[in-house]
Amino acid sequence: MQKRIFETVGVLLLLLFFGCAKVGSLDGGQVDKQPPRLDSLRSTRNFQTNFTGRSIELKFDEWLKLDDAANQIVVSPPLAARPDIKLKGKSVILTFEKNEILRPNTTYTVQFGTSIKDFTEGNAVRKLKYVFSTGPVLDSLKITGRVVDAQTGQPQIKMAVALYEDFSDSILLKERPYYFARTDSSGNFSIENVRPGEFKIVAFEGKNTLKLTWSAAELLAFSDKKITAGDTSKTENLVLRLSKQQPDFKISSREVSRFGISKIGFSRQPDAPVFPKTDLPDVKFVLENFGDSLFVWYDLPADSLATPWFFTLGNDTVRMKTLNRADFFSKKNLTFSGAPAPNLGGQRGGSRPRGRGKDAEKTSEIPIKSVVFRPGQNTLPLFNLPISETDTSKFFLQEDTLPTPIRNFLLEKDSVSPRKLHFSFENKPEKRYSLFLLPGALTDFWGGKNTDTLRINFNFLPKAQLGGLAVAMKNLTPGAAYILQIFNGNILEEQRIFTATAAENRLEIPNLPAVAIDIRLIEDVNKNGRWDTGNYFQHQQPEPIFNKKTDPLKPGNWDLEVSLDVKNPSAGNRK
Repeated sequence: MQKRIFETVGVLLLLLFFGCAKVGSLDGGQVDKQPPRLDSLRSTRNFQTNFTGRSIELKFDEWLKLDDAANQIVVSPPLAARPDIKLKGKSVILTFEKNEILRPNTTYTVQFGTSIKDFTEGNAVRKLKYVFSTGPVLDSLKITGRVVDAQTGQPQIKMAVALYEDFSDSILLKERPYYFARTDSSGNFSIENVRPGEFKIVAFEGKNTLKLTWSAAELLAFSDKKITAGDTSKTENLVLRLSKQQPDFKISSREVSRFGISKIGFSRQPDAPVFPKTDLPDVKFVLENFGDSLFVWYDLPADSLATPWFFTLGNDTVRMKTLNRADFFSKKNLTFSGAPAPNLGGQRGGSRPRGRGKDAEKTSEIPIKSVVFRPGQNTLPLFNLPISETDTSKFFLQEDTLPTPIRNFLLEKDSVSPRKLHFSFENKPEKRYSLFLLPGALTDFWGGKNTDTLRINFNFLPKAQLGGLAVAMKNLTPGAAYILQIFNGNILEEQRIFTATAAENRLEIPNLPAVAIDIRLIEDVNKNGRWDTGNYFQHQQPEPIFNKKTDPLKPGNWDLEVSLDVKNPSAGNRK
């Protein structure tokens, strides 16, 4: 009895001891970051010749899982049918379809991508490939290079680089490539185990790895010429420039939602101005090109609105609706635009706070935020309607709080945009200015005038925040057209279009913000005043672009000298 009591007390003490012990979790050690290792001795031998097998087995040192094998595992040259891929414990087994006939005397490469991973942590086996030949020799030629963005020159990663035996343009849309690789983190590619011969080479996004055919929505780069495997002078360090493909020019959209304006969307920006035509004798047009769109501002008498009417652009016809002309005139209000593109909604814009000054007592005033100009900039904010006439006697320019207005200024209409005016005068960088456009200062395309006083407050960047830039360009092609663009981040500060008269040219650009500047020199091959992307089906490469980033400009009366060599733009030196 006494012994039983002692045993019971002992058990209670043990329970009490472990109950008071701190509860914790077991330490599992360091996280496994090592991918599975291939056991080459127990796997089907790699790089073998006279291959006659029907399956390939790869054994690893740990349990596996397969991830997206249908897309990740690619065989080149392409097979008639996708092989069967199975996981068996620590092995991956690839079996050819029973009716698959391997080509004689051909080297095959199986690329596994990142499909093989360890079971627990998902660490992927990378750069694994299995190579075999159905003949006595393994093809050993190699094609290398890099893929870059055609505009920026930046390397493009994970792009599919493909070789084709078929040289027809449509092959990209129909068949898998004969050989295939993807670019690495530096945009470089290496296509190995290539047989001797000629190939077409292209690079594209290759999002659909299963089919590995190019979609017209994807970026594309291509070589102008066939490449010959074995000719190292043409197959080493190739540079493929990736870009969107320029579509054929056509009308892609029509928007006619209010009287007075129609928006015509194009598949791409037109190469030259387009002009509408109509059989109506009394219709008037003002055109505004805006990127890949054309805004047609129009007017026609009220008695012409009984039936729908049409105008033509090239071979296309645009049907105009019968819209309420009187409603448009009752709502339109000439003022500053709130957006670069014209408003097709027809809503009356702007608020109407109290007026200012003697000349504004009888009407209202629409304020606008202050604007900071660089010296030499003189473009007023866009208006919401086309401007046909100006009355400079109703332009009131004031320096700070001085009561006497400045009357010595120049005003001119823009040669391209009907909603833009250029305004210039002799200014002082340290001063602030206000420009008032009194009622009646502007007349729109339909003969209406601004009924509100429009105001702009502005000043100019001081010299302490400005610097100059001189760009010395070398190895230009005499007679070729070029576009020099100066960017401050995403802002285009300056653009110069010129034709090279000699191999060297020097341009000076003053009064730029004293920051690091991005220089872009475009060779304008078709001389349309802008950069054009590539067109694979017309065998048109993206127009060459040469980029350079400068050191920060320093304020003062001296220019930062930058040398840009179009044969080797990265080697240009700064002085």
